[in-house]
Amino acid sequence: MTARRHGLGGGGGAATLGPLVLNAISPEERAARLTLEKVEAENRLKEAEARLREAIEELHFRQTGTTDASSVALSGRHPLCQHGDSCVANAVGSLCQSFLLAYGVRVGIGVLLRAFKLVKKRPYSVLDLKLLLSEKDLIVREEACRTGLLFGGFTGMFHAIRCILRRTRDKETPLNGFVAGTIAGLSVLSLDDSSRRRTFALYLLARVGQCAYNSAKAKNKFHFWGSQWSHGDTLLFSLACAQIMYAYVMRPETLPDSYLEFISKTGPIAKPTLKAVRESLRGGPIDIVALSAFVLKRTGMPGPVGLKPDSLIIPCSGVHPQTVSCLAHNSKATRATFRKTFPLYLSLTFVPYVVLNIQKFMHSPIRTFWNAFKSASRSTCFLSAFVGIYQGVICLQRNIVSKDHKLVYFFAGACAALSALIEKKSRRTELALYTLPRAADSLWYILVNRHLLPNIKHAEVALFCLCMGGIMYYHEHEPDTMAPFLRGLITRFLNRTGTPVLPPALSYPYVSTSNSTIPAQKDKSQPDSGKVAEKLNVEAFQGL
Repeated sequence: MTARRHGLGGGGGAATLGPLVLNAISPEERAARLTLEKVEAENRLKEAEARLREAIEELHFRQTGTTDASSVALSGRHPLCQHGDSCVANAVGSLCQSFLLAYGVRVGIGVLLRAFKLVKKRPYSVLDLKLLLSEKDLIVREEACRTGLLFGGFTGMFHAIRCILRRTRDKETPLNGFVAGTIAGLSVLSLDDSSRRRTFALYLLARVGQCAYNSAKAKNKFHFWGSQWSHGDTLLFSLACAQIMYAYVMRPETLPDSYLEFISKTGPIAKPTLKAVRESLRGGPIDIVALSAFVLKRTGMPGPVGLKPDSLIIPCSGVHPQTVSCLAHNSKATRATFRKTFPLYLSLTFVPYVVLNIQKFMHSPIRTFWNAFKSASRSTCFLSAFVGIYQGVICLQRNIVSKDHKLVYFFAGACAALSALIEKKSRRTELALYTLPRAADSLWYILVNRHLLPNIKHAEVALFCLCMGGIMYYHEHEPDTMAPFLRGLITRFLNRTGTPVLPPALSYPYVSTSNSTIPAQKDKSQPDSGKVAEKLNVEAFQGL
């Protein structure tokens, strides 16, 4: 009896795998029986999961089948939806939250810049809220509302269309995210300026191209020659800046007005001088009267001396008349750029972080401000060096040759872009992808003007929509191909705070909730790995 109970006898003992029998068999047979036990355990788990899934689907179908279809569509939550509340509440809540976040960022930047202006004039006037928040001096309400509608409208429409596609198609596929992102991209119509819409569209096009290239490179499909270079981002930034600074001198109408105004205020070359340079390079007569009036206003003396309407180059006395030495002028321009742009960079660094990460800021406000201060100082040094190098190349050319050439300004922009090496490595890629759309926009305008490209009305809206569809696809299915900054920004705006996020009702992708015959996942591990390849995820089912 004892032998039979321990599995040492014949008959039923051969089919029973008792725990003590392992001590009386060889190690090979013991390993084979352990493997058999693991395989049987996996099969039992799979069968139990399939039966449980079918039972839950049938229960869910009976519960939703007895209710009114319209009430489910308006207030229900589809089994594939991962938000905790109803689909309508999730879409409206996402719209409101994203609107307030974007509105707060834009208003916060405007208020901080206004505070810096007041501190420069009268330090104590910043405490006067009437001066600080006056609509007369702080005109950001319309722009902040449009920015809020852009971000809020996109997130609200994206979630709403996503839920509609889940209900109509009854399955979740990458096509849902692409279609929802494409349609939600119509929120760009909240911006009334077509040049701003075109800039956004080209920026997203560069981002989609970055994601597609990173995806192809990760899959070993193809990669560009030199993509492994450690300073490839700086090279791309140099090419973009070369086009932008060429347009700044020769074709300023191809740049957005706000961007051109920023370059003009930041750079050391005045508009009358730029106008005279263009006239000289295009072979037309130089407006000596306007340039002389500018020099007289700056120095109190007539000039530039010896300049004629048909001069081949504008001398340094017309570029920086108030300073005789080119080196002294470049040093002065670098310091002036630092003073002018530091408040801007500090606002752009500090305000968005505080608004989008208020809990982290409340936890360590001093550390947050110190990090923002260091980042703003580094970025300001980069821009100041950019201005100094650009002006230095122009002055060097005037001291070497006696005839000007338009390609000098293209080359000067490329050289000045080397100042990006001051920035952190992660910031250089962001700078390159920020300036690349500006350069492409300028080049596109020139080609359209020369009738080399067709001028299609509202083409920027269609491009923006398609790019947003691509961005949402990569964000959900290949997030590693996106830049961390962009991925974090989209996640912050799309995910609502304060609401529970539930897992989908089914743990298997690309399945339909109306079909109870659900294929099992593929076993990706061998039985002898010592672990069960697929685990029964009870939390993944609706109602458990």
